[in-house]
Formats: sequence, structure tokens, C-alpha cells
Amino acid sequence: MTNETEQELLRKYREGKCSEEELAWIETWYANWNEKDRVQLSESDLLTAEKLMRENILSRTGYNTIRLWSRIAAAASIILVACVGLWYSRSVILSPSQNPKIVSYANNDVAPGKNRATIIFADGKTIALNDTKTGVVINDRKLSYNDGSAMEDKLGLESHTGKASMLTISTPRGGTYQVTLRDGTRVWLNAASKLSFSSQFSGKNRKVMLDGEAYFEVAKNKQMPFVVVSDRQEVEVLGTQFNVMAYDSAQIKTTLLEGSVNLKSSTSAVMLVPGEQGVMSNNGSINRKKVDVDKEISWRKGWFSFNESSIENVMDEISRWYDVDVFYEHKMPHKEITGRVPRNAKLSVVLEMLRYSGLDFEINDKTIKVK
Repeated sequence: MTNETEQELLRKYREGKCSEEELAWIETWYANWNEKDRVQLSESDLLTAEKLMRENILSRTGYNTIRLWSRIAAAASIILVACVGLWYSRSVILSPSQNPKIVSYANNDVAPGKNRATIIFADGKTIALNDTKTGVVINDRKLSYNDGSAMEDKLGLESHTGKASMLTISTPRGGTYQVTLRDGTRVWLNAASKLSFSSQFSGKNRKVMLDGEAYFEVAKNKQMPFVVVSDRQEVEVLGTQFNVMAYDSAQIKTTLLEGSVNLKSSTSAVMLVPGEQGVMSNNGSINRKKVDVDKEISWRKGWFSFNESSIENVMDEISRWYDVDVFYEHKMPHKEITGRVPRNAKLSVVLEMLRYSGLDFEINDKTIKVK
């Protein structure tokens, strides 16, 4: 990439005119920018950059957050010019429009996941939730969206929710959705996940069943603990914030951000404190360890965040979010991948970033071949 091209990309970024691919490319560069690549900038330079970027940064659709935090805004304008040549020369990365790999992917490119979910009633009836909304709220006698709009009553929803009955919110591959339960607990479902619960909590606890991954912000109620049941594990809390990853695999990961949780299996019991993760193996044993919680819940903030992840685990996440199947041309070597990529980038951009770990890819319809 020439200096003129770098300057043009920076100008488009400042003016909010970058394409999705260019935005994802710049953000990924910043997310993976090493301290050793940083240059010394004066305080006045940083203040100038911060003012410029704050005036021009755009709020993106798809997530209820601004794409870049102020710390990126403060540095990106000047640092991109100062450091980008060094980073490009090390990574040999071209701009999206110049990169032959991205161009070759274009005809078979896949859009990222979005807000998609289905609600399933106890009698088997289903309704697709509005994909222009971000979440559904379980009220006393009705269902509504979390922007306050009422849900169209196609199936007599009041008759389903006016009495205690089991409800299930299910996201497909390539889907995500938020659920606010009747007690005020908020749940964010990742792709290919399912949450089942009673429309009206009663008895000794507030029990929900999870298959897949979800982030919980549990409403406090000391008299009625909140219990998350997943394959081989129970999580019991009073009021807290935590993430449970319980896909169909050998491990179930529970990460605690706030409060405390009790993890139980048929053979073990462990209490977590904030900043810890419990990893339950197939035999029921639970290993407790310290983790970077921001990385563990980065999916909810719109990022893939890989930390010494295996190729298979990385591709599993991509498969779920882009609703694609993954085929390995040969046995993958042991390789650990670390870095961050925005989840609202097209598949071609994500694969291009991963290609610099030594992998190669081919997209054919809804299948990725890993070479």
C-alpha cells in the first residue's frame, strides 16, 4: 500500500466514508496493535486527534454502541499515519480493494449474523421475532420488544403468557437476541443458542435451561436464587453478572464478572469470585482459573476475541456466527491464534485477517474449506 493510499484511507475514516470492509480492517489493525509498534506522540497531538475523531466518529447499526472507543479515537488519526507503514510492512497486508484474496472471496462472501430468534410456546407453536428489534420482554400478560413496541398478537400471546407455562427463545446460527425475563433479569443469547424458562417464576428458585452461550445480568432476589441448568452443570446465583458457554462440546465455561456463583456438577462444586472462570470437563470435574473477562464476553460487545485459541475453536465461532459449515482439507497443525476481529465484518474480511496466521481459505456457497 502506498503512502497516498494510506492517506486516502485515513481521510475516508475521518469523514465517516469507509466501507464496512475498510472499517473492519482499520479496527482490526488497532485491536491487534502491539505496544512495541507505538510511537511517542505529544500530548497536543493526542488532544488534536481526539477532538478530530470525536467529531467525526459514527454510531454503527447492529450494536447499541459506538464502534470505536474514545481511546481509539484519541490515537487512531495520528498513529495510523505514524505507524501504519511499519505495521503494513510487517504484516504485508493490502487494502481490501487491492487484496486479491478479498477480491476472490467477494463473489461468495457471507454477511455477518444479526438479530434473529424464535419464541417457542409449550404447545409447540412458534413465532419469529422481529429482526429489526434487539430483544423481547416477558411481561405479566403479554410479550413486547425492548424498545417498548408491542408484539403483534398472531397466536394469542396473552393466552400463552397469562399463566405459568414454559417458553423457549432460540437463536439460529447467525443469530443473536436479548431476553428480559419477568423478574427483570436480562439475558443475551449468542448464535445457535436456546434458553427455556417459565413465563412466571414460582417456587424456591428461578430456573432456566441453557443450550449454547448466554450472558446474564441477574435481578437480585435473596429469597429466590437464580439457577442456570446446562448439560452436566448447574449455576446458582442471587444476583450477578456472568457468562455461560455450553455448546455441545467437552467443556462448559462459566465466567464471572460481578457477585458470586456456585457451580455444581454430579461430582464437583466450586464457588467463583469476579474475574474467575470455571471450566467443567466431560467427567464433571471443575477447574477454576483467573481470566480476562473482557475477552471472554467480547462477543456481546461485537468482537471475536481469540486468546491462544486453536484453529478448530476459532472456526467453530466463525461457523456459528456466519452460519457456514467448515471443512478441513487436511489435519490442522497445532497453532494458537490471538487477536480481535469485529463481528459485524463480512466473512471475507475475517478470513483475510486469519490468513496471516498461515491459514488459507476457500468459500463455496455456505462452506469454508480450510487449507
